[in-house]
Amino acid sequence: MGWGYDGASLRKPKGIMNIPLFIQRITPGLFASLLLAGLAGWISGVFPQPGAVCVAIFLGLVLGNVIPAENVMESGFDFVEGSLLPVAIALMGTELQFHALVAAGTEGVIAVLPPMVLSILVAVPLGGFLGFGVHGALMLGIGNSVCGSSAVLAAAPALKVEKQQVAVAIAAVNLMGMIAMFALPWVAEALKLSGPQTANLLGGTLQAVGQVAASGFAISGQVGDHAMVVKMLRVVMIGPLVMILHQFFQGGTQAGKRRLPRFPGYILGFFGFAVLGSGLPGDHVVLLGMQGVAKILLVIAMVAVGSRIRISALLTHGSRALLLVSVLSFVQISGVLILILLHS
Repeated sequence: MGWGYDGASLRKPKGIMNIPLFIQRITPGLFASLLLAGLAGWISGVFPQPGAVCVAIFLGLVLGNVIPAENVMESGFDFVEGSLLPVAIALMGTELQFHALVAAGTEGVIAVLPPMVLSILVAVPLGGFLGFGVHGALMLGIGNSVCGSSAVLAAAPALKVEKQQVAVAIAAVNLMGMIAMFALPWVAEALKLSGPQTANLLGGTLQAVGQVAASGFAISGQVGDHAMVVKMLRVVMIGPLVMILHQFFQGGTQAGKRRLPRFPGYILGFFGFAVLGSGLPGDHVVLLGMQGVAKILLVIAMVAVGSRIRISALLTHGSRALLLVSVLSFVQISGVLILILLHS
């Protein structure tokens, strides 16, 4: 639907759409998503961690387990997930600053990208051992190794994973990131890493941009700025990775079936907004506005994603997902540390 995102397709009447009926069907779920997203934003303002995205998923989970699976809100949730989420992913491209990536230099690339790739590759056999399929293991690996929730959501349509798996992956990745956010500065201090080395460690391993900012700037402004630039090296990999996933898992043609687009629309949008964002000053009102809209749409969409989770599935898969991302985090952190120390 829309930007090429293969989320839940909204069930529509056959033939010409009755617009008033369509609006009537999506209103309850859309209103619930907006209401709970606002509540998540307020809660995250009072308690900054684990963040509005995770709070929205939790609120959606509660709502989805209180009301029946098939209910009057279902069409609205389908609309939010299928139409608003891909727009949010595309707008996330405004977070990239290509000129800042150049400033990271060869050292940042050498320290960050090989461990990231290794972690993703390790996810496949380890995920299979833990009972995840290739698709689910790759989603967890990419989410944990590249850019947290954003990477999970960008990879999920190409991998065609179940929506409950998406929400469980986001929860596991964010929990691991929150733990690492507090632990890694202590690790850097214990190993007596320099400021640039600490920045490479934080930017090269922490899952979410907010976690990198919180850890880096808590040490110093210089470490925070450097860590954010290094983090962008990982963020920019979302687009190429998703394109590769589409080629491997959806690129073939089958008799009687339409070939899926080579480049998913939301990823093209992601790069388009990245180019636009790189051409504007970081504090430009248009750029800040688009980034704000992306964050708002993402939180709204997370309510719909959370509503798909069933507590029984969370209890079954949650612990294994957390174990997987814990091992992958260890692999990635160890790899970055080894390269940092070898390069010093």
